[in-house]
Amino acid sequence: MAKRSSRQPLHPVRVVCRRTGLSAHVLRAWERRYATVQPARSSGGQRFYTDADVTRLQLLRQAVEGGRNISRVVALSNDELVALIAADEEQRVDVTRVAGPGAGRGDATAILARCIAAVSAMNPRSLEAELRGAKALLPLAILIDQVITPLLTETGRLWARELITPVHEHVASAVVRRVLDELRHSFAAHEGARTIVVGTPQGQQHELGAMIAAVSAGSLGWNVMYVGASLPADEIVRAVRLANAQVVALSVLFPNDAADVRSEIARVRKALPSDIHLIVGGPGTPAVAGARARGVKLMNSLDEFRAFLRDLAASD
Repeated sequence: MAKRSSRQPLHPVRVVCRRTGLSAHVLRAWERRYATVQPARSSGGQRFYTDADVTRLQLLRQAVEGGRNISRVVALSNDELVALIAADEEQRVDVTRVAGPGAGRGDATAILARCIAAVSAMNPRSLEAELRGAKALLPLAILIDQVITPLLTETGRLWARELITPVHEHVASAVVRRVLDELRHSFAAHEGARTIVVGTPQGQQHELGAMIAAVSAGSLGWNVMYVGASLPADEIVRAVRLANAQVVALSVLFPNDAADVRSEIARVRKALPSDIHLIVGGPGTPAVAGARARGVKLMNSLDEFRAFLRDLAASD
């Protein structure tokens, strides 16, 4: 029996997705934007991949899960990817060893508990050390969804119950803001990437939700223009036009005056072309639910936000 060549295209998309852990949308976007692999096509247009393609995609996924940007690693050879992945893994092991018992790799629950304890003790050094260790230990989505977001929620709950003081909350927010800012600047979009403007509408001073959205978008390869907190509608529109953005994402935390927030969002929507997507998310989203009929996409979770951006990018 003749030995099958690893270069023979046998695997359809669904098999490649199962073997690599990549979604069909990400697989298609990587091929189109970065030429990660070049699948063969059947006479009916169905894509088929070789064993070598699958191996290449597995390595790229591992590198990205280690915190690398796909645009930076796609030019590396397989051998170079293997070396990079091994080095990143060694660094994660070193961080685990320094962090001590209970800080096992991927142990988001234990990390979150120690972060909350650091906030309660108003120990910013300990909090920052935990978050930096988590950056090395955890995939970005888990870091955001299972550590940073619940940490902010619990900090707010402790403050509301007067179990911590405003200074505890401010010190903790400063540390989280610093870590998120570093994450945001760690991503570099490739030339031609879609652009998203992220910030908060006028009157919304709390920007950590917007920073989380910006980090999430950057990790998906989007070019992010972060405009900060409490920006008037006309300035948000100006940023969209200057950046030639396709999406605007606004975070709403505590709309003390929901009517004013709705008015600001409506002004942004009215001033932008209908093909520019306007997204609103955050705990204060229910207060602006009436804006849905006016062409605003209300996002109830980061998963929904990330899925929307993936789908939009894959539609290029």
